[in-house]
Amino acid sequence: MPNVTITTAANFIPELWGVPALKALEKNVVLQPLQDRRYEAFARDGDTIHVPGVASFTARTLTSMTGTLTADSNTESVTNISIGTLAYHMVTVDSAAKIQSSYPMLEYYTEKQGKALAIKIDTDISTELDTLTQFEGVDNADLTDDDFLGAIEQVNVANAEPMDRYLAISTKTYESFMKIDKYVNSLYATVGARLDGAKGRGYAGRIYDADVYVTTNLPAGAAGSVNFYFQRECMAHVMQKELSAERRLPADQLAENVILWAIYGNKLMRATVGAEMRGK
Repeated sequence: MPNVTITTAANFIPELWGVPALKALEKNVVLQPLQDRRYEAFARDGDTIHVPGVASFTARTLTSMTGTLTADSNTESVTNISIGTLAYHMVTVDSAAKIQSSYPMLEYYTEKQGKALAIKIDTDISTELDTLTQFEGVDNADLTDDDFLGAIEQVNVANAEPMDRYLAISTKTYESFMKIDKYVNSLYATVGARLDGAKGRGYAGRIYDADVYVTTNLPAGAAGSVNFYFQRECMAHVMQKELSAERRLPADQLAENVILWAIYGNKLMRATVGAEMRGK
């Protein structure tokens, strides 16, 4: 009976490597779980998802409840989600170093790679959110309660769904919010303004109608940072190829290439149900 060799077992090795990578991704990704991912079901083939859309209608009144009905014209549109990002990280590990190491080197490296991919995914999401055209706050100044209420008003005017609303803020803005009594005083908990608890990576609590998440992967403003308030339908995130771990053997080296990669795309779908909040 032939032996099981490295070559014949190669399909199993990446799965073992992928475990710490996936755990690291889940521990470090913040913005990805907050996005609209319903379009992933259509991402089996190709590099573009075509999402049909129909403009909103306005109901009419029939004069004296009699007469002729008037039909409105259909205004149809298409929004294209491009799946154009192949994110990856590769590290080459010498065979001798792996053998002589006193700790599981490949597990160590893949965990670091998973964190790198998480940061990359979140950064790309925040870059797309940075194309929002509604604004509140002043660059490099503390965001105020009035700024937050202004963002809520803009999203409400756009008839956004009341659930699945999020506020993604920088560490500096989080410090600013900790100085607002309404956000930290337990007496305000019954009116929906309370920063506390833990609910996944970056979760800091809930203020008004939004779960608040703190992340270091937000875009920079002219001097401060950009924060975002949005409802889930604001932006689509399509992960066509989930995080994969692969092993490659260079032809001319006693080494192994460890590669983590994923394919995805981001697209702002309803810009009116999100607002950029400039601050620190």
